[in-house]
Amino acid sequence: MDKNQVVMFPGSRRTSFMQTAIRKGRESAASSRIVRALSAKKWTLLLVAIGFLLGRAVLLESLMPFAAAYFAVIHFMRKDASRWVALSLVAGSFFAMTPEPVWIAMELAVLYLLIRGMEAYEKSEISYAPLLVFMATLLVRLFDAFIDKALGWYDLTMIGVEASLAFVLTLVFMQAVPVLTMTRKSASLKTKKLFVS
Repeated sequence: MDKNQVVMFPGSRRTSFMQTAIRKGRESAASSRIVRALSAKKWTLLLVAIGFLLGRAVLLESLMPFAAAYFAVIHFMRKDASRWVALSLVAGSFFAMTPEPVWIAMELAVLYLLIRGMEAYEKSEISYAPLLVFMATLLVRLFDAFIDKALGWYDLTMIGVEASLAFVLTLVFMQAVPVLTMTRKSASLKTKKLFVS
């Protein structure tokens, strides 16, 4: 008896060989450890990928204000992913138009030390992040200019512009990262009862 001539039960559909194979493939992939691990860490992987791209980002052929700002926001909001994001930022800076992985790593290290110093005094809050990023970027870039003996007005102006951009980008990332990772603050409204006597 040929399968094409079989009368199907009401409500059931015929499935082709390809549809059955695809369904079985999805079921086996869902049971795989690797797929489960990747689906559990999908937001962390997304943050790392964005970190790699922001590590590559360069403005005006010399300004790289994105790395420190992104790292600071990730460190305050998703401390579990901050190491991987730092590594991806430094790795991304290797592929920039003007590679500066040493200076990016120094910015991140100085920023991390500033954050740890704030934690020692129990003042480590995300509201301080823009100021900490500004200070870390300014210190490292001034050190870079001092080492290169390039302390002209143009160089100092560009250092100030980069530190200011890092400050503003930190404010932008503070608003964008929660939207990106779909973390919502649970705002439970409290009902207050008013008794009138």
